[in-house]
Amino acid sequence: MKRMAYLFLVVTALAAVAPGAASADPYDKHDAGHPLKFVATLVYPIGWLLDHGVARPLHWLVHRPGFIDVFGHEDFDRVSAFD
Repeated sequence: MKRMAYLFLVVTALAAVAPGAASADPYDKHDAGHPLKFVATLVYPIGWLLDHGVARPLHWLVHRPGFIDVFGHEDFDRVSAFD
């Protein structure tokens, strides 16, 4: 019974100090958005193309059985990187 009374007291205290209803600030088009968002919008496709056109094929190549010994590629299950 003491636990229930303590729980009721804690819940009541938290409800009493809970913040009021939240409301959004008025929109100001001069203060909205990050100035580098335009740059990021232009650079993202270039990064995606480099990732899918260069990095992933190179990873696939060095992961092939004949090239593993040449490039020294090791899988994560053989490396203790996450221990």
